[in-house]
Amino acid sequence: IYNMRGNVCVRQGLTDSSVVCFQKAFDYRLKGSNRDMLHDISINLADAFVRTGHYDKGAMWYRKALSYCDSLKIPEEKRFPVYYGLAQVYMELRDFTSCDYYYELAARQYDKMLPFEKHIYLNNRGNSYYYREDYPEALKYFKKGFSLAVSHPDMGFEKNLCMVNLGDVYLQMNEPDSAAKYINECQPFFRKIGAAGALYYIDTQRIGLALERNDMATVRNLLS
Repeated sequence: IYNMRGNVCVRQGLTDSSVVCFQKAFDYRLKGSNRDMLHDISINLADAFVRTGHYDKGAMWYRKALSYCDSLKIPEEKRFPVYYGLAQVYMELRDFTSCDYYYELAARQYDKMLPFEKHIYLNNRGNSYYYREDYPEALKYFKKGFSLAVSHPDMGFEKNLCMVNLGDVYLQMNEPDSAAKYINECQPFFRKIGAAGALYYIDTQRIGLALERNDMATVRNLLS
């Protein structure tokens, strides 16, 4: 229950609450006899710490997850969430050599990933190129993630997340019409679920669009 509640908090952008939930889930699972979920909960806890900016704790929990994979004899093809998690840490630290190393380890298992896992890989790897200001390469990964999400009706969150990122990349590539299309399409979804972080991100893009159009009234309104 706490693990599922943590996942709901993640979707709502309640990152501090997700850490609390995942920590409780881990503590309860540690008291039981079934240890099979320990590596999964460790990964969720690591993801949550990375979202809160605690990259040291995130890396610690990813490496703890790898330790559980070893002790539980989890096969290599099921360890990719740890690899793309560590890649995310190194991306945040702008160590792109280490980032690419772990993304390549994860990519070896791409065909074995579930659709939502493929989306995480594609979206986060796209982000790694965005931070390098390699926008055409970022666009390639975001488009692939968007196509994947559109083909699965239960991936509404992932589809809209891709649209946020596509809007930003098109904005950086000086294609404001394409940017506006994706930004306007995804905003109602994030309003509906109350995702404050995503809405803040969208507003920064709307400010960028207004600046492109020299619409200073809209810029002042959004800033206020």
